[in-house]
Amino acid sequence: MNYRNFNLIDFIFDPHFQEWVIDRTEEAASFWEEWLKNNPQKRKVVEQARAVIQNVDFRSIDVSEFDRERVLDHINAAIQTEELTEDLQVARSSQKPGYGNLDETILYDFEKRRNRIRIWYRVAVIVIVAIALGVFAFLYNNFDLPPDRLADEFIEKSCGAGEKLTFKLADGTKVKLNSNSKLIVPRVFAGAQRKVVLTGEAFFDVTADRSRPFVVASGQIATVVHGTSFNVRAFPYEHTIRVAVASGKVSVGRMSGPESATNRHVVLLEPAEMAVFEKDTKEIEKVNFEFIKEIGWKDGIIYFENADIHEVLQTLEDWYGVTFIKNGKINEDRDYTGSFHKKSLEVVLDGLGYVFDFEFEIKGKIVVLN
Repeated sequence: MNYRNFNLIDFIFDPHFQEWVIDRTEEAASFWEEWLKNNPQKRKVVEQARAVIQNVDFRSIDVSEFDRERVLDHINAAIQTEELTEDLQVARSSQKPGYGNLDETILYDFEKRRNRIRIWYRVAVIVIVAIALGVFAFLYNNFDLPPDRLADEFIEKSCGAGEKLTFKLADGTKVKLNSNSKLIVPRVFAGAQRKVVLTGEAFFDVTADRSRPFVVASGQIATVVHGTSFNVRAFPYEHTIRVAVASGKVSVGRMSGPESATNRHVVLLEPAEMAVFEKDTKEIEKVNFEFIKEIGWKDGIIYFENADIHEVLQTLEDWYGVTFIKNGKINEDRDYTGSFHKKSLEVVLDGLGYVFDFEFEIKGKIVVLN
């Protein structure tokens, strides 16, 4: 098999690759570790594929049932009308005031980013289908409702890039949802527990109810409380799931597995303590944390700690819902530590420009760095 020509989707659906990620056999581990040494240029896409597989059991899903290719073709066609594509077309014809004559570096970056978006749209369709099945199974098994009532009994709250959402649940619990995140909640809490499903990041200020614990299912772990405030960060593409407690007490443990009920897989947290769940090892560690770093986002604080230019730009894209285009070389040898409290994108870029030695132009949702 010539894995050098594999893209993200190829890796995700390759049985030998899945064996390495899921089953962790010695034979598969030996092969892929040696292969990565010989093909370091593929490490990034391999890590992305691993992150997807670790959060979705692709081997249990017959993707062909969903006519994947037909769906993907529709999405690819839709991409042609995205704002990014429109900006690229305008840039090529130099008809948009303020763009001027963009050089081939910018046009190349536009094309590369659009292609990357196309690939991730493909993955997103498959992942959404898989996660939907997983969530459906979770709801069916844990909420004791017949299938035909699930859609009527639950609602979904979601935020895209550059968005945040604050709302109350049926029991009065306050939730602040971060960018690129989703929460599935019952319209009315019934039964012995108050259960929700989180993908991404959210801060919960839970209404106290000693008779009914509040449960947040996020990836492979569950967080259980009675009345407290805490933050859960569980993005599918990250290697960890983190639960940070602001007030009260929280119990965090694995949702499944033969050892999920044992004490070493459950941690009890108090204020200023955080549980870090490693997806690779399935271990949970209790550590202390800095409030501004883990929870500051809910108060409008962007925090960086020894962040390189790539991490900085990715964070700003998520926070402000913009796309960065690099025109020329940016200083990648520097790191940045600091924070910005409820600042505009222009003010933030003014400050970061001194550190990374760049100038910028904001053109709607496109930011050109020079």
